[in-house]
Amino acid sequence: MGEFNFKRFMNMVGYIALIFCAVALTLGKLISSLSALQTVAEVLAYIVTGFYAYFYVRSKRNIWFLISYIVAAVLVLVMVII
Repeated sequence: MGEFNFKRFMNMVGYIALIFCAVALTLGKLISSLSALQTVAEVLAYIVTGFYAYFYVRSKRNIWFLISYIVAAVLVLVMVII
């Protein structure tokens, strides 16, 4: 485990947030619908979150982090489209 730095911390937060976004979107689709403005704001937040999460996954160099990142990113994409 390396030294703590702010950039690595933000990338880790982005990765965790992407996982939570995927779960929240799945539950949100089961419970209610969203307005168009809220959907646009959420899509922008998902893009930023996915961007930071990618760098965290890349720094870990572990196949399970990569697989969970891909599954979460695809799940977010599918739930936004549906």
